[in-house]
Amino acid sequence: NSTSTDTLGGRIGSELKRSGISMRELARRIDIAQPSISKWCSNQAVPRVIYLERMAKAVSYTHLRAH
Repeated sequence: NSTSTDTLGGRIGSELKRSGISMRELARRIDIAQPSISKWCSNQAVPRVIYLERMAKAVSYTHLRAH
């Protein structure tokens, strides 16, 4: 039985939900078009490493501000 977090897209989507960041907001924060985020979350495309790094920073900063 697989879960949505078994894929990179599932993990990205879960982190967005957990952090309360919308796809549109994440796209703005990491300087990429929103449809790219949607493709990543649905496993239609894979982000380049630079965007993974930017996402990690965007999500961790949100997490830090919440505590």
